[in-house]
Amino acid sequence: MKKVFLTLAIAGLFSVTACNSASEESKTEETATEEAAEMMEDMNSEMEEVVETTDSTIKAVADTVVTKVEEVVKEVK
Repeated sequence: MKKVFLTLAIAGLFSVTACNSASEESKTEETATEEAAEMMEDMNSEMEEVVETTDSTIKAVADTVVTKVEEVVKEVK
């Protein structure tokens, strides 16, 4: 009887441990998904800033080039 009880107790411990790790894996997966979503949002906002900065830089360079070309055209006339 002691052997049967001991076997059932050990089996119970394994089943409880197995169920617990499944919930931990689920939590880990949820946490990883949330972290990935947060990282994507951060990357998108940073990318928008880079695009805006690049756009304003390109416009400034284009304005400078237009100004210089107009000066050269006036000198040539």
